[in-house]
Formats: sequence, C-alpha cells, structure tokens
Amino acid sequence: MKPTMKKIIARLTGLNIRRLIFYELPLDLSLEVPKPKKEVIFREIIKDDLSKFGRLIGEKRIPKMRDRFSQGRLCFGAFDGEVLVNFCWFSLSDEYDIHTETTISVQPGEAYAYH
Repeated sequence: MKPTMKKIIARLTGLNIRRLIFYELPLDLSLEVPKPKKEVIFREIIKDDLSKFGRLIGEKRIPKMRDRFSQGRLCFGAFDGEVLVNFCWFSLSDEYDIHTETTISVQPGEAYAYH
C-alpha cells in the first residue's frame, strides 16, 4: 500500500497535518434531531471515570484529562453500557487553544466545547 502524502510529510518532517473547523451557532436555532443508530447514555464524566478514557485516548494522555478536572473543566460523555464511546470537554472561562495558538474568549452565559 502506498503511503499518503500526509504520512510522507509526517515521516520526513515530524509534522502532523490536521484540520480544525470552528463554527458558531445560536442556541435558539431549531435543529432536527437525528435518530441514533445505537442507543447510548449521555452523562457528565467525573474524575472517578478517568480509567474509562484509556480505550479512546491511550493511557499516556490520562494525566492531561486529570489536569482538566483539576482546572474545573466539565466533561460529558456517551456510554454504551459502561464503555465510554465519545466525550466532549466544556470550559466556562477563556481557553488557550494550542492548535491555533489563540485564546478563545468565553463570555458570561457561553461555553467553549473541545475534545
């Protein structure tokens, strides 16, 4: 199998090419809710759930998740039974985004969501 251009660049330069998409929607926008293919439970994730992140992000990144809890960040996840299948972090204050090297300004009544 031929390596993709992204893989070749990454191998030669050590750079990882990513695409970030930022978007904003008004909270009063009415959207059609799609029917899920599989039923999952959405709930807040707490520090006691840290071990459940390992399958999705690898054990090396767990300390970073622990730091986010210590900084007062909120996390919500989708669970298939007891298995965490997806998650999203929320901050109610300004956040520095390392990918864009910008500070995201969060106003009262707003939240910044990130992975």
